[in-house]
Amino acid sequence: RYGKNGELFDSLLRDFSSEHSIEWLGKLGVSVMEGNGGKIYPDRLTAKDLLSLLMDKLNSHGDFRFLGNSRFTGWNEAGPVLEGSEGSILIKDRPVLFALGGASWPETGSDGSWVTSFAHRGIHTVPFKPMNCAFTLEWSSRFRESRIDRPLKNIALHYRGESRRGELMLTGQGLEGMPLYWFSLPLREELEGKGQALIHLDLTPDLAVDKLQAHLKKRPPKKSLTPFLRGTLRFSPQKAALIHEAHPSPGSLSPDVLARLIKALPLTLTGTGPLKRAISVSGGISLEELDENLMLRRFPGFFAAGEMIDWEAPTGGYLLQGCLSTAHRAVRGMGEYLA
Repeated sequence: RYGKNGELFDSLLRDFSSEHSIEWLGKLGVSVMEGNGGKIYPDRLTAKDLLSLLMDKLNSHGDFRFLGNSRFTGWNEAGPVLEGSEGSILIKDRPVLFALGGASWPETGSDGSWVTSFAHRGIHTVPFKPMNCAFTLEWSSRFRESRIDRPLKNIALHYRGESRRGELMLTGQGLEGMPLYWFSLPLREELEGKGQALIHLDLTPDLAVDKLQAHLKKRPPKKSLTPFLRGTLRFSPQKAALIHEAHPSPGSLSPDVLARLIKALPLTLTGTGPLKRAISVSGGISLEELDENLMLRRFPGFFAAGEMIDWEAPTGGYLLQGCLSTAHRAVRGMGEYLA
């Protein structure tokens, strides 16, 4: 599921798997719960709570120092430089672990500005591109004005012979949500190559096509389609509107044809949403610049982890696990460097 990075992540995940992540959380006093689809979450804790627990643990360590309100501004021959409330700080110690993030969360400081200083050092970086992101569509003006920013629940998204169930959010620009995130890399690549990508939505994933056809055949001749769908099949206004968006006169279709449309409603994606709104990105330090311990080959003692490395994750869960696994590998390498 990590695409072209599968070989690397096979090794990373063997060293630090999701089971290891659960053990690590336990050492912080955090239990976990299992959600839909086997996803694991911290039990009754927000991300902010978890971060506070981790910072408390680190601050209690005698060799740890947190430089608040500081920002990496580059590095010179002597080492990395931070600028902040304490002025300029030169980091002379080795090893150093860079975990500066990608470019999709600028409000947190993860804006990709570090790329310039790395380029000045001759370190090759791959341009950032959105992953786990929204996708744009050319909605009709009527649909865009009446159905934006509303959830589309209980659907299945079909693309290239695969299917993912879940919920999508309709926006004035297009769609976003977990089923799309799962296919974000191949969809983005098809958009880059062809300028558009076709997906299909199954609006009744729990109802077989023959059963759906039987329901549709019961519509009275004089009853309009939308009230019938909402009353008989419990269609939301969003699902009914999508059918009208896909066909100018769906009420005139035969039950068999209409059923096939509902089970495979075509939507043409035209682009990706803004990079700064993506959940994650691909791009960053080229893997060719790093050794097996994620140390920069030409700069011994300098390591990298997380989203600043060029890799792709299909969903947020894979992203978080990937960040933890790359950090584990880099820290192990730092120990070997010190030894």
